[in-house]
Order: sequence, then structure tokens, then C-alpha cells
Amino acid sequence: MSFTLLMKTWIFALAPWMVVTNALAQADIPRPAELAFTHLGKISTPAWQIGQDCFVPISSLRKLGWKAKQNKFNVAITSDSRTVTIPFRTQGGQPSVNIGLAAKKFGAGGDWIPGSGIFQVFGFVRSATIRDGLLSIEATLALKPQISFLTDPPRVVLDFEGMRLDSKLKSNLVENARVGQFQPNVVRIAIETDRRPSIPSSQLKASRVFELNYEIEPAPPSEGDELNLPNVPPVSTPPISDHNNDFGSISGTGSVQIGTQQPLAPTSPLSQLAAPELVLDDEKQTVIRFRPNLPLMSSPQIRRPTPETIELILPGVQYVGELEPTIESESVVAIRVAQGPASATFTIVCKRPMGAQISGDKSQIKLILITPRVGDGKLSSKTIVVDAGHGGHDGGAQAPDKSAQEKNIALAISLKLASELTQEGATVILTRSTDVFIPLKERPAIANRSSADFFVSIHINSSKSGKPFGGMTFYHMQDPISQLLGECIQGEIAKVSKLKNLGVWSDSRLYDTGLAVLRYAEMPAVLVEMGFINQTGDRLRMLQPEFRESVAKAIVLGLKSYLGDTNEKSR
Repeated sequence: MSFTLLMKTWIFALAPWMVVTNALAQADIPRPAELAFTHLGKISTPAWQIGQDCFVPISSLRKLGWKAKQNKFNVAITSDSRTVTIPFRTQGGQPSVNIGLAAKKFGAGGDWIPGSGIFQVFGFVRSATIRDGLLSIEATLALKPQISFLTDPPRVVLDFEGMRLDSKLKSNLVENARVGQFQPNVVRIAIETDRRPSIPSSQLKASRVFELNYEIEPAPPSEGDELNLPNVPPVSTPPISDHNNDFGSISGTGSVQIGTQQPLAPTSPLSQLAAPELVLDDEKQTVIRFRPNLPLMSSPQIRRPTPETIELILPGVQYVGELEPTIESESVVAIRVAQGPASATFTIVCKRPMGAQISGDKSQIKLILITPRVGDGKLSSKTIVVDAGHGGHDGGAQAPDKSAQEKNIALAISLKLASELTQEGATVILTRSTDVFIPLKERPAIANRSSADFFVSIHINSSKSGKPFGGMTFYHMQDPISQLLGECIQGEIAKVSKLKNLGVWSDSRLYDTGLAVLRYAEMPAVLVEMGFINQTGDRLRMLQPEFRESVAKAIVLGLKSYLGDTNEKSR
């Protein structure tokens, strides 16, 4: 063998090892990250992603309610009289710890929210009991509830954010009290009662062992009212959809008798449900029917994890068909079924984003998938009206110190959005490009006269209390197509805004007739509330030039997602 051939053979043999080494080196490169911690939400601290781990400065642990004592090699961390010891490293010039490892030592957990750069730490709920009017919850990290009173059926609901159910949960609840995983990081306890509890704020402090001993008083709230508790802000049902229910899955049922309340009827037996049926499948819509042998315990719930994926949750259903039923549909790629203790979740994967509605009653449920009219499905051929909210003498919301006005932030984002859309080849019409006032009805009228394909209105939110924060998107009434557009856009904004995602809302939650700019629009239309101008964190973020650019590009991606224009989508 020649020397040249020998060298080539040797280099070839080393190539895989060199590739692996390079990959490992790339994985160890620190990248900026963010930390979310149980019910506290996002924590203001430097954070770095190194491989699959998240590191934060030791000095930031106090923001989590933890105490830290550092020696030469390790750091002792104390939480609720428990102490664990882990190593530390210098990162960003600061002694830092692996927050996921620390959480694990305390019996908690942590993982990355996909595509967000956010590492979330969550606790596990290990036990839930109700006895003689005393509710007791034990978790691996401190937990604090948000409490509301819901109707149909009337019930008190306690949501524990930043919590997950332990796989070995010890549940000792009595009839008509339930505990379940309401959302991936929210544990919900619901107690059926037509009486409203009066709870002193002293009982609502965060603790690893949460106990609540309350009395029942009369005068339940009217339909749709929130539960008003002394010194505790009322909490409304999260805006996932207009078909919210208590749980995706439920465990632990039994009766509860608190105070003078009469016992409620036992929970209904589970309905048996075979495979769903395809009723209609054409170019306009696809209809899938579900027929349980008994009426459902409560209304179905719809969720949309991605624009192409729809989850239908049927409470009180035991599914007895194939876990991956097949239907001959041009629109549906796959159906998967997950059976929980007291509900069945159907995940419908569509070929493209589709609107969704539920019709029928609790004995026959129809899921209607509506195909949007997208023409050639390309953004480059579409006309979009971009509406910058307020303007001129109408400044809109403003910062408490009057340092920022809604009209100016909305215009800056709208101009950037127009630029991004024109670069994609779309035709853009701005309702205003300067600081002028445009009447409400004239804004959608501009879009109607132009036969626009989409109407996107940009606004900045505000609140009297200053407590809400984050971004949301509104659509008109129960329009499934505009709702789909809103979900596509809000989903992309949430990935880049670095603000809390408050979801997609019907404007009927604000006014009986909805918002004027959406009500008069004759095409798919949404109103985007970027964040709260009177909330310091939101305002500082929205004033950053990078924010305008990132959310403008996100709206473009949302429009592309709605259109199914995925070949050109770049991230």
C-alpha cells in the first residue's frame, strides 16, 4: 500500500470520530436562555443553555425562595427546611448551578419548552385529600392556587400553575371532587358545589404543603361571573378556546359535603365510544361524528397544539375502538386516541391548517373541519390590510408615566410588518402610515373596498390593575376561520415575543357584538394585542427595536402557516 493511500485510509477512519467531537463541542457552547419557575412564571435572571442543561447564577436562587451557601467546590441549597448539595461552575463570570439538577434533588422536574429557549421548573403534586371541609395538597415545591367559581355545573376550581401530577399520586378525595392535569403545567382541583367559598387571604400563601379550611356562604355568582375572594384577584377560565372543560384527564373521584351543603349526585358512569365516523368530506369541509352510548358528563373541549393539529376531549368517555382509527379523508392525515381515567382525547392531524367547530349534543358530537379559502395558497399573491390602532388625537393606552403611547408603538410595528410582507411579494395596504386618526368603521371599510384577503389590526393592551401581562389575539364572535388565523399568528408571536402567551380570544368576551374593526371586516380578520403598556416588563420589551422586527416576521410566518405556504417558511 502506498503512503498516500495509507494516509487517506487513516484520515477516513478518523472522520466519524472528528465529527462526533465537533458535535459535542458545539453542544457545550453556552446559549442565552430564560427560566420559568412554578407559579412564579418567568424569573428575571441570566440563564444559559449548555447541552440539555440550564445554568443560572447562584445569586438568583433567592428569587425562587431558595437559600444558598457556597463553599470551595459545592453549593448547599435550602428550600422549606430541606437542603441539597450540588456542584457549581463559573458561567458568564458568575458562580452558577444546573437548575434542573437542583430541582431533581428536591423531587421536582424541569424541561425545555420546545422552540422557546425557556427552561421551566415544575413541582410534582404527591397527594390530594379532602376531609371534613379541609383540603390538603402536598407537592415537592411550593405551590399557590388561582381560584375561580365556574358554572355548568357549578363548582369551585383551584388551579396550581407550575405543577404536574406525580405518577404515584395519593388521592383521597370524596365524591364530586376531582384532581387532574388541566394543562401540561397546571394541576386543577374541582369541587362541585353551588355555594361560593369565603377564603381569607392568609390561607392563600405559597407553601409546599397547602391546606385550605373554608366555610360555604350563599349567593353563588351569576352565569359567567368570576369568583371574587377577599384580597385575591379573580381568575377566569384560560382562553384556550370557547369549549373549555375542567380536565383533559381526571383521577380521584368521590363525594364532598362541606358546611350545610347537600350531597350532590354521584358522578355518571363512563360512556362507551367506538371508532369515529366520517360523515362528509369535500373541498369545503370535513365532518367527523362521535356517538357515545350515554350522554357526555359535560361539554366537549377543543384545543389546537399546532395549526395542523386539533385535540377533541370528550369527558366521561371510555374509548373501545382502535387507538389509531382510520378514515378515508382528503383532509385528515391521522387520528390518535389517548384514554385517560375519565376522558378520551382524540388528536386529529390535518394536511393543512383548518378551522374547527363542534355541533350536535352530548349524545352525538360532530367535529366540523372547515377548509379556508386560500386561492393558490401563496402569500405573494395576497392583499393584506395592516391596521395600526388609534392615531392622531386618539393616543390609545399609555404608560403610567406617559413615556409611551399605544398609537406610536402600534404604528412602528405595523410599518415593520408592511415591510416584511412586501418583501414576501404581498400587496400591503396600511390604514395609516403616519400619526393621523382613522374612524373605526373606516378601517375595515378600507379592506372591504380593496377586496383584501386578510385584515390584521395591531394594538397595545392596558389594564386598570397593572397585574395582567402578555400578548393575545382576538377574532370575531365564533368565526372559525378568523379563529384559525388568530391561532396561527399568535402561535408564532409567542415563540419570539418573550412575553407571556395569553392565547386566542373571541371578541364576544369583551362586548356582546364584538369589536367594530373585526365585526365589519368581510375577510379573515384578527386584532393582535402585543402586550400591556402599563406593565413594566411588557412595555420595556415592546419598546425594543428587535421586538418590532421579530413580531413582524412572526405574523408573516403565521399568515404563511394559515395558507399552508410551508415550502417557503424559514425560521
